[in-house]
Amino acid sequence: MDRRVPQMKSPKIHEKSKSLHPDTLDFLGTNPKETSPLGLKTTPFALHMGALDAAYDRNNKAEEWKQLLDSLERNAPCTYIHKVVLHEGKGHWMQLQGASALAWMSDYSNRLHIYLNDQMLDLDAPVTLKYQGTTFAKKTFHRSLPAIHHTRSEKGDPHLAFFCVFTVIDNKKLEK
Repeated sequence: MDRRVPQMKSPKIHEKSKSLHPDTLDFLGTNPKETSPLGLKTTPFALHMGALDAAYDRNNKAEEWKQLLDSLERNAPCTYIHKVVLHEGKGHWMQLQGASALAWMSDYSNRLHIYLNDQMLDLDAPVTLKYQGTTFAKKTFHRSLPAIHHTRSEKGDPHLAFFCVFTVIDNKKLEK
């Protein structure tokens, strides 16, 4: 008996754009059952499709993904940020209407949440944060009861409690 857990593939998206053009949507075309929107958690995602783009059933798959992402966002607010637009009266060529995804995506910066505890490093000493060799912060982070409670509750494991949680924005600054 094969006990391996099947892996759900998420769509391959260029990290900087996090937006897709119909030509890259093989996951909406020939292999939709091998792809899951679950891999898009915490990744703002835009999908623009011509409502008449019926090749490989792309328009229907885009609508299906819209409903899936809407449901995921309802169940876990702020974790499946997305915008799915089916452009009425348009086929595969949307006359550049999909370009509006760029303006939408520019509203989302890259955020990295960092979780620390005393097993990882000395939280009583200053921590130096660097990106590509350049220091952008040097700070002593303070332990926080809300951080401990939140991470322990979220993970369900006392060994995965973190005493300090902070966010780095665009690899260059700390969120206040």
